[in-house]
Amino acid sequence: MTATTDVTALLGRVWAELLGVDSVAPDDDFFALGGHSVTATRLTARVRKRLGVDLPVRAVFEDPTLAGLAARVASAPVVPPTVDRPARVMSDVQRLQWFAEMFSDGHSPYTIPLTVRIRGRLDTPALRRALRDVVARHEVLRTRYPDRDGQPVPEVDPADRFAVGMLRVTEDDLDGWLRAQARLPFRLGTELPVRATLCRLSATDHVLSLVLHHIAGDGWSRALLLDDLASLYAFHRGLGPAPATPRQYTDVVEPEATDSDVRWWVDHLRGAPSRTTFAGSWPRPAALTDAGDSVPLPIGPESTERVRAVATACGTTTYAVCMAALVALLSWDSGETDVVVATSVAGRAEPDAESVVGCFINTVAVRTRVGVESTARDLFGAVMRSTVDALDHPGVSFDRIVRDLGGARDPAYRPLCQVMLTMHNEPAPRPQLVDLDAQWVEVDNGGAKCDVFVDLTDDGGPLRGLLTYRTQLYDRAFAADLAARLCTLLDLMAADPDRPVAALRSLLEETHVQA
Repeated sequence: MTATTDVTALLGRVWAELLGVDSVAPDDDFFALGGHSVTATRLTARVRKRLGVDLPVRAVFEDPTLAGLAARVASAPVVPPTVDRPARVMSDVQRLQWFAEMFSDGHSPYTIPLTVRIRGRLDTPALRRALRDVVARHEVLRTRYPDRDGQPVPEVDPADRFAVGMLRVTEDDLDGWLRAQARLPFRLGTELPVRATLCRLSATDHVLSLVLHHIAGDGWSRALLLDDLASLYAFHRGLGPAPATPRQYTDVVEPEATDSDVRWWVDHLRGAPSRTTFAGSWPRPAALTDAGDSVPLPIGPESTERVRAVATACGTTTYAVCMAALVALLSWDSGETDVVVATSVAGRAEPDAESVVGCFINTVAVRTRVGVESTARDLFGAVMRSTVDALDHPGVSFDRIVRDLGGARDPAYRPLCQVMLTMHNEPAPRPQLVDLDAQWVEVDNGGAKCDVFVDLTDDGGPLRGLLTYRTQLYDRAFAADLAARLCTLLDLMAADPDRPVAALRSLLEETHVQA
């Protein structure tokens, strides 16, 4: 396969699969067709597997047309042969989740609520059997992690240890009960990392509350589990076949941290400030808890369109524009021009991981320097370059980077990054249960992973999100004001990306005061 035309055809088929389009022309732009940083990572993994060449994520951003990227693929280095490794027992991310839960103070931020409102004549026995089979099919859902000399040791339990709780609840009490369930920590040494309760409001109105610990899943896993549940419910109603046997989490080889990747991260973050956060509403305590609360981010449809338009005009992504706005606010508030903000990556670049329930997500540090004369456009580019560099050095866990950087840890601060932004590009789960009206219900677990956490979703509709904050550090008025300032700054940056960031600060204060 040496001809660029052959590469273009093969690459076009990969694009079509990832982007959900029928065909791709040579001058089509990957991002104009709906691509983003997550799909760019998945694209390079498929190129590696199918075409046998090593294509960096940066190449997708530098040559986003099909013809341009095909030329890059045709000249890319061949992937070296892989060495078979035994299936892993626990991933680095799982170990970090385990230690975090061990020291939880009763407000776990590491739970994932999956909540479905079900209206219609529910076959309760069929649903309970389907839930049991979901847990039986995925070993990671029935694995406990008891403490052995200070280290977690996975133990897989039989499926009959899992039970579905039943509860009668009123509409008035429902929201509070769901939030309480989402915030309830797991005893990972003795409990399975998933719990399920079916709440009955009436004979034709139920709410299914599934709560998953992050050690057993991530945001991507939600849709996989709900699809499994739909198929198994239909099967137990006699209305469909049983789904195929799934691949297990421990069968997927974790990307190995190369020495060069570790060195890159240490060099990249050496000298960065270790404490960059927003000033608190009151003095910082000697030790932090996970207690938190959230306020909505008031981003409307019109603001969303402006943000997307400026991202396209500047050759970047919606994520980069939102991160740049947060970086600017953090720089102004802290007085730092060298800003490190955490973000998360899906960790599912390899095709084998796309259909597997489990925790693949990793936290990465995005380091951005805010120059004295930087414009908003400059800041968008700086954020994107730092993020793409991080994507091109995968396999190194956040905890490994913190350890290799050295320095004493302070219980009053999260290591390295105290502020975080994530952008979810996957669509919201769309539960389906045969002959029933099933609707997804958003439930906030209220846990604070860091001082300030901006959690955004961009699934094609209006941008939406929450700003979660530590209640030990900030009051609700501060959080609401910060959320409003972030949204106002997004509008200002979108309106004039070539305005200097320093001038945007003055304009923001004027606009915010008037509002």
